[in-house]
Amino acid sequence: TEKRLQSGIEETRDFERLLSDALMACDSEACPIFNDGDPVGAYLSAMEKIDLVNEARPNLQDAGLFGVVSTLYDEATWPVLWEGVAELDANDDPEILATSSDFQASDSDIREIEWINCLDDWSIYPAFTREDQLSASQMFDDVFDTEFPLLAAASVLEDSISLCPFFDTIVPAPLDVPLDGADVPILVIGNPSDPATPFSESEELVEETLTNGFLLEADNPAHVVFGRGNRCVDDTVVAVLVDIEFPAERRTVCPR
Repeated sequence: TEKRLQSGIEETRDFERLLSDALMACDSEACPIFNDGDPVGAYLSAMEKIDLVNEARPNLQDAGLFGVVSTLYDEATWPVLWEGVAELDANDDPEILATSSDFQASDSDIREIEWINCLDDWSIYPAFTREDQLSASQMFDDVFDTEFPLLAAASVLEDSISLCPFFDTIVPAPLDVPLDGADVPILVIGNPSDPATPFSESEELVEETLTNGFLLEADNPAHVVFGRGNRCVDDTVVAVLVDIEFPAERRTVCPR
C-alpha cells in the first residue's frame, strides 16, 4: 500500500509543479491573470467559483479539476488556462475551463480510462486487496490539501471514494506470464516534462522490468515527443521502426 501511495503522490506532485509553472509564467500585464505579479492569487480567487465549471459539465466528475489539468499537457495551451481562470474570476464564466475539460470526457457518463487503469491494476497486482485500495485512497486524501494546494483548490471530490476498490468482483484473471518483453528489444521514450507519464516510471520500466529495453530521454514541454520537431528524437524512433536499428547505448538523451 505504501509503495502504491507514494507512486500516486509523486505523479500528482508533477502536476502540481507544472500547474505552478504555468501560473508563474504569467509574468506581464499582458497576461489576463497577472494580478500585479500575483497570478497564483488570481487563480485561487477563481477556484472559489470552480463549482460553475462542474455545473456546466455535469457528466464529468470533477470537471473543474480536469478543465485546469487539461491545459498542462502542452506549454502552448497555458494561455487557455490563463484566459479560463480570468473569465471565471471576473465574469463568472466557466465555458473556457469547461471546454478544456472535454478533453478528459467521453460520450458516456464514465471515463473509460479510469475503468481500464483500475482493472489493469487488479490484474497486475493481484495481492492488492479491496482494503488496501480503500486504505491507500484515504491516505492520499489525508495529504492532498497540504501537499497539492493548487490542485486541491480546483477539486471538489478529494474526499470521494472511487469505484475501483469494488471492481474486484469483475476483475479478469491475472496474467500468468512475466511482463518483461520476452527479450524483444523495446524503445521507451521518457519525457521529464510530462506529468501524465512520469519519467521515473520510464526509467523503472527499462531498468527493472524489460529484459531488453532502451531508454530515450527527451525533455519536451508537451505530452507528445515524437514528431514535434526534435530531430534527435525523430531520427532515433524512425531508425527503430523502419530499420530496426536501436541506439548503441541503453540510454540516449536528446537535448530539448
